[in-house]
Amino acid sequence: MWDSSPHGWGIELLAETQKANRHFDSDVLFDSTVTAARARLLKYFGGGRTQPYAGGSLGVTRITSTRESPTGCALVNNVFTCTGRDMFRTESTAGTLSGSAGVRIAVGNVMFVRPEFKLSKAGEHMRLGAPSRSARRGSASVLEFSRESRRSFPSNPYPIQ
Repeated sequence: MWDSSPHGWGIELLAETQKANRHFDSDVLFDSTVTAARARLLKYFGGGRTQPYAGGSLGVTRITSTRESPTGCALVNNVFTCTGRDMFRTESTAGTLSGSAGVRIAVGNVMFVRPEFKLSKAGEHMRLGAPSRSARRGSASVLEFSRESRRSFPSNPYPIQ
């Protein structure tokens, strides 16, 4: 018989860092780093080998973003040239509120696979994530494969300077 979490509840402490870089042919550059830590409470439903679950978390997230773009560009003698670069950098730290839902599927007697969907809000940024799979043993994380489609949606990505 599959041994579920005590009374159907689980507590996790999570920490993550995510980096994204994008360099366009137009010589525009985007770079961002997200560092987050949070505590999460999960409720498992049912007692079988496959258990749906839902949970919420509180934490803190630090977001650093940089955007660079060419300035003073002109077409001279059929050659496109630029005389400078603009750089805009933002840093913010905010409380994070998150929710998640998924299914825990037993693999043997001590491991499980847990695909899930996550939604979190930190300040003006909202993140969506759907890890493809994670495998855990007991209450400690042994292995986690994450292919997340996360996007940050700032309320004003190009503020007036």
